[in-house]
Amino acid sequence: MGRLRSPRGSSSSSNSCLIIHAAYFTVNQILSQAWAGPALLPEEVRNYVRRVQMILAELEIPCALVDQAGRGYSLELRVDN
Repeated sequence: MGRLRSPRGSSSSSNSCLIIHAAYFTVNQILSQAWAGPALLPEEVRNYVRRVQMILAELEIPCALVDQAGRGYSLELRVDN
């Protein structure tokens, strides 16, 4: 199950939001669960992730595809409070 947290220092800010963390997925998990063919290389997953990150930012969608060293990738949904 996901967890909610409030960004540091944002409790009194008018731009504050909650960040919902659903899960972290490693490159290998993405390769095995998102693509049926084994032909995709880990670097290609990273390239796709970067493209999705840019699209989310360009469209101003209130979420971010983030990566954390040692944990993997996670989709953070931002909900204005």
